Amino acid sequence: INAEYGAAGAAGGIAVAFGAPIGGVLFSLEEISSFLNFKALLQALIAGIVSLLIVKRVDMFHTGRIVQFSINYTHAWHWFELPLFALIGVIGGLVGCLFNVCNIQWIRVRKANFGQWKVTEVCLLGIVSGTLNYMVPYCKSSMLELLGDLFQDCTAGSTLDICQDRALDTTLFLLLGGTVKLVLCILTVGAAVPAGLLVPSLCVGAMYGRALGLVMDAVQKTYPDSFMFTECFEQGSCVIPGAYAIVASAATLTGVTRMTISLAVIMFELTGGLEYLVPVIIAILCSKATADAFGIESIFELGIEENNFPYLDPKKEFFHEAYAFDINERRAFKVIHSTGWSFRDLNDLLERSTCSGFPVVVSPTDQTLLGYISAKELKGAMMETAVTKPHNVDANTRVRFCANIDDSDIVVAHDKRTSTPTTSSGASAVSPAAASASSTPLGADNDGSPAVLELDYTRYVNSSVLQVEPYASVQFLLSLFKALGNRMVIVTRYSKFEGIITKKDLITFMRRIEHAHH
Repeated sequence: INAEYGAAGAAGGIAVAFGAPIGGVLFSLEEISSFLNFKALLQALIAGIVSLLIVKRVDMFHTGRIVQFSINYTHAWHWFELPLFALIGVIGGLVGCLFNVCNIQWIRVRKANFGQWKVTEVCLLGIVSGTLNYMVPYCKSSMLELLGDLFQDCTAGSTLDICQDRALDTTLFLLLGGTVKLVLCILTVGAAVPAGLLVPSLCVGAMYGRALGLVMDAVQKTYPDSFMFTECFEQGSCVIPGAYAIVASAATLTGVTRMTISLAVIMFELTGGLEYLVPVIIAILCSKATADAFGIESIFELGIEENNFPYLDPKKEFFHEAYAFDINERRAFKVIHSTGWSFRDLNDLLERSTCSGFPVVVSPTDQTLLGYISAKELKGAMMETAVTKPHNVDANTRVRFCANIDDSDIVVAHDKRTSTPTTSSGASAVSPAAASASSTPLGADNDGSPAVLELDYTRYVNSSVLQVEPYASVQFLLSLFKALGNRMVIVTRYSKFEGIITKKDLITFMRRIEHAHH
C-alpha cells in the first residue's frame, strides 16, 4: 500500500512540476514501482490529473495554459542535425556521469566532516548560491523562467535577455552559467534541505545545448553554401538554438537519472513540440548508452546504495557467476528448535536478537526445516498469551512449534519442581486466550508428579516459506525476488536448513561483486 501511495505521489509531483500527467504516470512506473500494478497505475493517473487540474485552476505561472513552455518554431529539424543531436546525447551522458560521481563523493565528505554542521552548511550554500546566481548573466530569474527562455526562438521582435547580446557573448555567458549551476547542483543535492534535481539538471543541459545551437547557427550563417546545409538554401534561419536546448536538457537529465520513455513524454508535454520528439528520443538513447558504458549508475541508485536501502531495481541485471552458498558463506544463523523452549527463553531471544524472524527446525541434531516464524508474529503471540494472565502461565511455561507426532493437541511436560494444583479430573481450568494458542491442560503422570502447561505455537509458523538449493544461481535468485516481490528465501539441501537470503543480502552481495569487477 505504501508503494502504491508513493507511486501516486510521484506522478502527482511530476504533473505539477512539468504539467505532464502522462509523463508522471510513466515516471512512477519507470522509477518508483517495482512491478507493473494496474491499481497503482490507475491511482498514479488519477493523482496526476487531479494535480494538474488544481494547477490549471490556480494558474501559478499566469499563462492560462497547461503547457508551460509552449514552442512554435518556424520549421522542423533537418537531417544534417541528427548526428549533432546524437553528439548532444553523448555529451549529456558524460555530464550526467560527472555530476553523479562528484555529487556522491561530496555527500560522503559531508557525512564524514560536516554531519554536525547541517544548518551552517545550508546557510553557506544559500549565500553562495544567491551571490553567484545574481552575478552570472541570465541566472537571476527562477530556473523555470530561465528554462522557458532557453527553449524559445529569437525572433526579430523578441524581448528575451538571451536575444539581446551578441551571439559570442551569449554563448560564453551560457557556458559560464551552465557550469556555475552544475557546480551548485553538485553541492546542494543531498543537503539538509530539498534543493531540487530534475529542474536544475534540465537547466544545465539547456544552457549548454543553446550555446551549441548558437555555435551551429553561426557556422551555418558563415558557410551557407556548404554541402552540409543544402536543406537550408531557401530558408532564412536554418538552425534553431532553442531546439538544441530542449534536446540537451533531456540528454543531461537522462545522464543523471537514466529516465528514458517517461522523460521523452515529459519533454513533449512540457513544450508541446511533437516535431522534436524524434531528436529528443535519439539524444536520450545516446545519453543512456554513454552513461551505461561507463558503468556509473543513476543518482537515485547511487543514493540508495550510499544509504544501504534494500531497494531492488526491477531493471537490475547481474552477469557474474555466483551461487546462493556464496552469499551465505561464513555466516551463522539463529534458529528455533521445535521443542524445549520456555517463555523466559523466547523473551531473552527476542531481546538479544535483531533478526526479523527465525527458521524453525526439528532439533539441534536434526536441522530439517519445519517453517519460519517472524519475530513480530512470535512477540505478538506471547503478548496475547501474557495479557490474559492465566494463573497457570508464567516464565517457565513451555512452548513448542510443531504438532505432536500423533496429531494430538495435548502435550504434558513434567516438572517435579512445580506444585501446580490439579482438579480431580486431572485438568485445570484454562482461559479462552490460553486455549486459543492450543495450550494443553494440566495433568498428572502415573507417578503422581504434576504437569505444567505447554503452549502450541505451530499455527504461527509459516510452513510454506520459499526455499532454494545452495547451488541456485544469483541470476535465478534475482529473477525470483523481482518476480515475486518476496523479502527472503531459505536455503535448504534435502530439506535441511542451510541459510537465509534476504533481499538486502542479495543486493549487498551483487554490489560487492560488481564493485570488485569494476
